Amino acid sequence: MSERNSTCFCGSGKKYKKCHSDVLPESRAGILIKLYSELNETVNDYYTHQIEKPPCQKGCSSCCYQNFAISFIEAKLIMKELRKWSRDELNELMKITHDQIEYLKINRPDVYRNLEEDSTGRGAIFFEQIRIMGDSYGLPCPLLNVENGACRIYEIRPAICRTHGVSHRSDNLEDVEICEHIPSSKENSKRTPDIAQFTERIRNLSTIEYELKQMPIRMYPIVYWLKMMFNAYERFGEIVIPFEDREFSMSKTSADKMQGNDLYGRRR
Repeated sequence: MSERNSTCFCGSGKKYKKCHSDVLPESRAGILIKLYSELNETVNDYYTHQIEKPPCQKGCSSCCYQNFAISFIEAKLIMKELRKWSRDELNELMKITHDQIEYLKINRPDVYRNLEEDSTGRGAIFFEQIRIMGDSYGLPCPLLNVENGACRIYEIRPAICRTHGVSHRSDNLEDVEICEHIPSSKENSKRTPDIAQFTERIRNLSTIEYELKQMPIRMYPIVYWLKMMFNAYERFGEIVIPFEDREFSMSKTSADKMQGNDLYGRRR
C-alpha cells in the first residue's frame, strides 16, 4: 500500500492519507480512480493546445438524457459518494429513481423486463439490452440537476461521462450522431483527442478474471443501479455496497479469485 504521507495515486496532488486513504491503489476501485485521472489528463491536455473544440460546455446536459450503462465498480464508487449526502438528499434521489423505474414499467416494459432478467449464462440478454438501450426514452440521469444542467457527482462521474462528445476512438470510427449538437462522430473526431489507448482498460471495468478467462459482469443504467441500492437502503437504513472490502481494500487479482457470487450475492 502507498505510504500515507506520499502523494495520492489519484493524481490530485494531495497526500494519500488526506485523499483516498480508504482505497487500495491496486484494488478494482483504485484502478478505476487512476483511469479516471488519466482520462481527465488526456482530454484536458489536448484542449489546452486545440483551437477548435466540440460544443460541449458547462450547463449542457444533452448527453445526460441518453441511455447508457455503467460497470459495477463505477456504480460502487457512486454509492460510496452518496454516503456523503444528507438523508433529505437521498430521499429526493430515491423518489426520482422510483418515478423513473415506474415510467419504464409503464412506458417501456421491454426495457424494464430486460433489466430484471437474470443474465447468468444467457448472452442473448446482453445483446437485447444493447439493442433496446439504443432507443431514447427522454429521461434525465437521476444524478443530473435539471435546473442548472450540472452533474451532482461530477468528480466521480463514470468513464463514458468523461469522454462522450469530447473524445473519439480510432478503433471505432463508425459515423453516428452523438447528440443534437454533434451530428457526426467522424467530423467530431477531427477536433477531439483519441482515447483508443484506454479501450481495453475501459472494457475491463466490467469483467473479472475467472479460471484464467475474462468473464463479463453485466452493466446497468445508473437508474437501475440506484434502484438496487435503494432496495437495500430501505431495508437497512444505510447505503450498502456489496462486497465493499473486496473492491476497495483488496488487490484486483485477489478479489477476482474470491469472485464466487455475482454483485448481489447470487451464485454464478
